[in-house]
Amino acid sequence: MPPLLPLHPPSPYPRRTLTLLVASPQGSSADPSTTTQAIAALPGVLGVTINPRTRTAFVRCDPSLVDLTRLHAAVTSAAAETGERKHERAREPTE
Repeated sequence: MPPLLPLHPPSPYPRRTLTLLVASPQGSSADPSTTTQAIAALPGVLGVTINPRTRTAFVRCDPSLVDLTRLHAAVTSAAAETGERKHERAREPTE
């Protein structure tokens, strides 16, 4: 009988899933797609899932390449970008 092989070969990358709150204490948060793109763009991020209802992001990542400081900066940047777009739309004249 041949030896049994694992269904999924072990990954050469260490993996960890981190859970992040993606809203500020004041209750403002970024658009989920903007936040997903900002987090996914970081080196070492393998996957991102955001639950808009709970304002929680689940980030699968290689902890040797990305840390909480970089993740927090990406979420903060996404929230600032969303806020700027909302502010610009509010200043546009309506006809």
